[in-house]
Amino acid sequence: MNRLRARYRQIVTLLDGASPTLLVAYLCYVVITVFLLTQVQVIGGDSPPTVYLPVTLLRWGTFRLDPLIGQVPVLFDLEQHTFHYLAESNGHYYSKYSPVAALLALPLYALYLGLGGAPDNWLAYLFLSRVAATLIAAAITSFLFLALRRMVFQHRAFFLALVYAFGTFTWAFATNTLATQSSAELFLILAILAFMQLSEQPSGWRYALAGLWVGLAVAARLQVLVVSVFLTLYIARRGWGALWRFIGGALPVALLLIWYNIAAFGSPLGTGYGAEAAWGWSTPLWVGLPGILITPAHGLLMYSPVLLFAFGGGWVVWRRGVEAPMAQLGRCLSLASLAYLLLMSHWWAWHGGVAYNQRMLQEIHPLLILLVAYAWRGFGDSRRFRWALLAASLWPIWLNVVRVTFYDQHLDVLEKFDPAVVWSLRNCELLMYLRWHGVGGFLSGVGQTVLLLLAVTVAPTLLLFRLLRRGRWRV
Repeated sequence: MNRLRARYRQIVTLLDGASPTLLVAYLCYVVITVFLLTQVQVIGGDSPPTVYLPVTLLRWGTFRLDPLIGQVPVLFDLEQHTFHYLAESNGHYYSKYSPVAALLALPLYALYLGLGGAPDNWLAYLFLSRVAATLIAAAITSFLFLALRRMVFQHRAFFLALVYAFGTFTWAFATNTLATQSSAELFLILAILAFMQLSEQPSGWRYALAGLWVGLAVAARLQVLVVSVFLTLYIARRGWGALWRFIGGALPVALLLIWYNIAAFGSPLGTGYGAEAAWGWSTPLWVGLPGILITPAHGLLMYSPVLLFAFGGGWVVWRRGVEAPMAQLGRCLSLASLAYLLLMSHWWAWHGGVAYNQRMLQEIHPLLILLVAYAWRGFGDSRRFRWALLAASLWPIWLNVVRVTFYDQHLDVLEKFDPAVVWSLRNCELLMYLRWHGVGGFLSGVGQTVLLLLAVTVAPTLLLFRLLRRGRWRV
């Protein structure tokens, strides 16, 4: 036991003294490699417009998806009723969702076409979308690590960044589809990082940059507007000058979004959701809130219990105190996260769709991880807290390994999932796989995935610590 403790302290010392650049490179490698090698081989139910919008932009210079109707098998076949993710306006079809994620993927699609890729190879675009989604996930993980290391010891920041990547729905989500949620996450963590830099070195252009990131996050997912309210109030505490610069940074994005809404939907406030944007907030709070948090089929308690430690982080910043200016930022993040949780608990699809998942809070996962870091600051001296945090982090990583192993084999069943069983422990995803495959088949399948993961991560991890022991790449 003493030898294990000594080895643990050695690892902690090496990580705390490591160059952030090296750790970011390692995080990017691990996320990109693991995500691409364990892709869930199915296109998400809401993502076809985002996946193929870059095609119409590059080939025909339009946000209209009209040229693809009837061309992409099944996905844009109106006779098969696949138009739930399309919005019809003035005889044309647009994506129901924000085009921001598609715009982020444009360079990758342009490279494919520039190198002579077949313009009608729809499967190639599906693969490109997953590569783009993986790159976005790697970027979020890296920026989250850079933000975390300003709050906690670097080894803790490194651990929590890995937990975000592999211990939340990010893993299965980013390997599945190019979704608008990830683009909102990216811009939100960039905004938080800008806020942290402002606390250290205030300047006019940094306020404008923070406003730009917040504006892009809202443009990517309009419901993030509730988060932006609290971020704006955080900036307003710094005075009118800071507030106007912040608003000035967000203004170009707002104007572009208004232009797009007018051009596509005929109104500056129009969206692809149409009337659903009004009637969709119909779930009673007493149904949606426990559903998001604790139901076996759709709750965070099943999929990412580590994120529930964010409540402890909120308690720390309000009751136990954190040195300024981090306390102000923590309180802002806690209020924003709570408001978003309550908002999405009212959404009719609070469960995230007919398949097993919990993705309604995906946009604020970086904020929740930051709040977990606050909890670690406040309770880090408690051995029970550390063991509980470790267990709550390893469980969702294990569940994600199981998910990427078996999800494809049961797509038809999952897509017909009955919302009535959300409280049934027997019908949760993990027990379903065990029931269908038996213990032997289950362990065999998971074992193959674990061997694959070890094959691509062990050598780089050993190289990382070898470099650190030799004094290279250390601060």
